[in-house]
Amino acid sequence: IRKGSSISETVQVEISPLEGAVEVGTQYLVPIEVASLSSNDFPILESSKVLYAQIQQVLVNPALDLSQANGVNFAIPDPISNLKAFTVEMRVRVTKGPFRNNMTLFAAYPDEIYSRFGDVVISPDQLQIKYKGVQPASRTRFSVNQWYHIAYVFDGQANSFRIYVNGVEDAATSAPPGSTFQLNQMFFGANGHPIQVQELRFWTQARTGVQLLNNMCAVNPQSEGLYGYWKFDAGQGSTIADVTGHGHTGTVNGTPLWVTGIRCPE
Repeated sequence: IRKGSSISETVQVEISPLEGAVEVGTQYLVPIEVASLSSNDFPILESSKVLYAQIQQVLVNPALDLSQANGVNFAIPDPISNLKAFTVEMRVRVTKGPFRNNMTLFAAYPDEIYSRFGDVVISPDQLQIKYKGVQPASRTRFSVNQWYHIAYVFDGQANSFRIYVNGVEDAATSAPPGSTFQLNQMFFGANGHPIQVQELRFWTQARTGVQLLNNMCAVNPQSEGLYGYWKFDAGQGSTIADVTGHGHTGTVNGTPLWVTGIRCPE
């Protein structure tokens, strides 16, 4: 820290090689310690002696384009009963405007969880989720050709429903009391809408805002409560792996188009 200043110049920390040294989806902190001072006039405070820098990996992976397909159906060998909390996460991009009503995203049944862009009661460029007779919507108006991390969280114990956009809470509403879900069908997309997708996840727990913000690009496939995790990173074929190992394999209905070089974060 130069004389007359209260902060140091920028310090760049490089970890090399990073590839192979860290696992994708796992968060890492690097401790940085103040080792010595050139003056004894100001002692090192023990509480400020060590700083922690978070390693943020930039991932470059393919994504699935559904503009020539009628969505993706996921196998459900283990139906869900009496579900009292859930979280859905996805990275999506609409590649061609204008937005239209009922652009299907993730859906699950028979107790409906249905997310889409556009409806007659909202703008086509807003997100809406239908469940238990209610239809909360985002405040955000989404743009074409921009990647978004979208998440929505139902917490039956707290009777709350929250929508997050890029890790930031966007809307919050009360949930119908006593709601539970029976689920044996899941799918993503429909009707050849110009939507690209990565990082689709279904959790049987209510994730926190901090958890969503810190794991937008990847998460550990063995995380507790992670029911299905579809990365959409194969780059070829019509089969979408569930990387949790739970067997919720996806099958593309129609012609899958694959795009490459998608960065996260951008």
